[in-house]
Amino acid sequence: MVEFTDSELEKYNFEYSPSEHTKRYNAPDEAIQAHIKLIEKVTNRVQHECGFVVDNNVKYGNDDDELLDIYYNESTVNDAPLFVYIHGGYWQMLTKDSSAYCVEPLVRAGFRVLIVNYSLCPKIPLTGLIQQIRNCMKFIGNYGKERGVKSISFCGHSAGAHLIMSALSDKIFWKSLENKKMIKHLYLLSGVYDLSIIRHLSVVNNNNILGLNDQNTTEVSPLLNDFSHLKDFDLRFHLFVGEHDSKTFQLHSDRMYEHLKSYVTEDRCSCEILQGFDHFNIVEDLRLETFLIMKKIISSKN
Repeated sequence: MVEFTDSELEKYNFEYSPSEHTKRYNAPDEAIQAHIKLIEKVTNRVQHECGFVVDNNVKYGNDDDELLDIYYNESTVNDAPLFVYIHGGYWQMLTKDSSAYCVEPLVRAGFRVLIVNYSLCPKIPLTGLIQQIRNCMKFIGNYGKERGVKSISFCGHSAGAHLIMSALSDKIFWKSLENKKMIKHLYLLSGVYDLSIIRHLSVVNNNNILGLNDQNTTEVSPLLNDFSHLKDFDLRFHLFVGEHDSKTFQLHSDRMYEHLKSYVTEDRCSCEILQGFDHFNIVEDLRLETFLIMKKIISSKN
């Protein structure tokens, strides 16, 4: 088992604490509180003031937490492209009920938007969360087939980006996934893709809340996994990270980008550092149709 000195642990805990790196607030707690306040406010407005149709608490699996909300307009066509959002929160915070901030510009652009809920650690271990996302992907593939959908996009922030790539890392799952050709775009925002160090950090995994050990840490680290089974599919990877994410978070995105390029052609994979953005407003601004990432998502519709 790897052992770290106290100074190394202090350094890594700092690097893996996104709220320590934002330049918009005076204290880490202030950054987190402001983020939660904003996303809850925007989600509440989307749910109650925008006039959208909302199919609430649609079950995609057997667990009580395996739910999603589907947003659309009465004018949304049956075969509208699907956009699936998976929230972050270090696998132990947030739910779908505070994570619908990307909905408004996408529904208005003609998407049907699905906001995914999943269990949080330590209710179940991280390996269980990954299985829930696989269950979700199976459900969404069938949901899309029923409607004649031609395109499905998945977007994940931080832990959500990790869950998407972890779910897709399993060759057996990918082979068994029906309707996988509908999955066209993955938007991976400020993701974390190697849990070898995180496993030892109190800021993320205090008292081993994630349920990691020598065997499963590799399994749940996309950077340590083989993605050759994805090379023959028209699947495009869009990685983004903030200028004011930590250097370690930036390195995760850069390394994941290089890792993916060993399996897919370069034109199917991109990685961009967004100047002026941090770990929080890189997703907060998904509420704006003028935001660079949102503009790219909407342009992919055609």
